[in-house]
Amino acid sequence: MRLRLITWLHCRHGIRTLTTCSRLHKQKPPFNILFFGTDDFALETLRALQRNRQVTEAEGGLVNKLHVVSTSQTTSVAEFAQKENLELLGWPLDINTLDTYDMGVLVSFGRLVPKKVIRKFPHGILNVHPSLLPRWRGASPIIHTVLSGDTETGVSVISIQPKQFDTGPILKQISMPLMETLAECPGVLEKACSQTDQGVTYAHKVSASMSVVDWKQHTSDQVCRQYLALSHMMPLRTEWNDQPVKLLNMVTDVKEGFEPSALRGISSGQDGVAGMVVYDRRLQAICVKCRRGWACFQSIVLKKTMSAADFHNGYLSKDKHKGVHFQSAHNGLFGPEYWDFVSRPKGKS
Repeated sequence: MRLRLITWLHCRHGIRTLTTCSRLHKQKPPFNILFFGTDDFALETLRALQRNRQVTEAEGGLVNKLHVVSTSQTTSVAEFAQKENLELLGWPLDINTLDTYDMGVLVSFGRLVPKKVIRKFPHGILNVHPSLLPRWRGASPIIHTVLSGDTETGVSVISIQPKQFDTGPILKQISMPLMETLAECPGVLEKACSQTDQGVTYAHKVSASMSVVDWKQHTSDQVCRQYLALSHMMPLRTEWNDQPVKLLNMVTDVKEGFEPSALRGISSGQDGVAGMVVYDRRLQAICVKCRRGWACFQSIVLKKTMSAADFHNGYLSKDKHKGVHFQSAHNGLFGPEYWDFVSRPKGKS
């Protein structure tokens, strides 16, 4: 006869989560885990779980069985699972195959997990989210952390809830909390606390319009944050002589008060136009005047990829191009428009 177990998970705010299972589950590690993930960020957690699986229980091993589910066979997570001979399940899951797991671990999965799947895991599904929730719920928390200039960040481990992303009870918030959370399961589940409604921000998906540069409105520090947040996905963009330009290889350690060598000796007042472009031989970079400060790039794409020196020799140094500046374009970043955007859930105005 099938044994039906009902586990009530209580938190200090009175929230209860019902989990049902058809077998007796483990009350302490090592656990049988199903990992949900797709990208390189998720892969780091999967690597840590796989390393721990090699550790004996006596030595503090937390993982007994480790299987993987990903959204395709070609994700970073799926390729690692195949390389390590970890059993790889497809998505969506066959609910009848989930009776042998104690818990799930989900990182950067990008899919809502149905309630009927969550309920198959006696200890639920733990979600590792790269922000201090409730700040930066959503798909792009690291990008928005950099864009916003946050001086403090971390990782949250929460119990996932059906129908919504990143809203579940918080189990831990520290620099690398997953292994500590597993070691304290299932007791830590009983101490989970609900997320506050104060200070919620939403890390919405990035759009191409965020990559254009507004030299007139933004400082060099803001342009640097824009580059650090986005350049791994898309280059920063501007226009020169009505031609599209992509900006590559930013010099991100330019000191405050920096002045390009080309301006030394020029009378005050001639270097104040946002979008002005000059070449700095020491940095081997083109330097673009921002609202305050200079943003410097060592290569660009103008019809083809070229170094800053080639752009200077072929274009900037020619008399017909004297006084031609990079053009500013609105991108909706850094000001009240951005904070209004990230303060609202997707689809709400």
